[in-house]
Amino acid sequence: MKHCTLKSVILHSVTGFICASSFIINMLFSVVSHASENQFIAWQKPQYILKAFNEIALKNEYKTTNERIVKWQDPIRYQFHYEKLKKLPLVETLLTTHLNHLAEITKHPISVSNNQPANLNIYLTNDKNYASVIKKYSGSNVKNLQRESNCMGTYRTNSANKIQSATIVIPVDHVYSRGLLVACIVEETTQVMGLPNDSDWVNPSIANDASKVELLTGLDWIIFY
Repeated sequence: MKHCTLKSVILHSVTGFICASSFIINMLFSVVSHASENQFIAWQKPQYILKAFNEIALKNEYKTTNERIVKWQDPIRYQFHYEKLKKLPLVETLLTTHLNHLAEITKHPISVSNNQPANLNIYLTNDKNYASVIKKYSGSNVKNLQRESNCMGTYRTNSANKIQSATIVIPVDHVYSRGLLVACIVEETTQVMGLPNDSDWVNPSIANDASKVELLTGLDWIIFY
């Protein structure tokens, strides 16, 4: 009869524990990888892209729509306005960079207004004046918007669903303090291009407020294009 020493018993137990742990870790990694792969593949399917487009482009997070595509036909000319705030070159640079990015994706002309009347007005203010700037310049009738949003963007259309003008309001100190400056710039400039809705199931997308996405994704590019 073979005798077991304490050392051999401990060694056998440790070896078994390591093998079991390795098996569990491999199984978990396989499940996570499989889920991530499925999610990655899902948004590339035509049915998913069509459903995502309908959700983001044909609906609005604040009001009922007639589910028609709205778009700009005239060139977009933007201008920065400061409401009780000093000039912020960095914020202007970030906004300009992203607007140039949108122009590249959509092939729609977007440029600073210079001496021409602006049809996209971007108001940079502070949290204290956020509500008053929304009321004064946006024309939005959404109640408590200043409490329910970190920043906002809205547009006006005519009877032919053509976007005629748009307004963006960003309370800079508020979004700075929460690390949301880039997310606000990307989301609001994107929405005033004619993609007004947010949706927690559209993923990956800047329109998904439940995610940590702050920049345009491949799905966003396709929806835009």
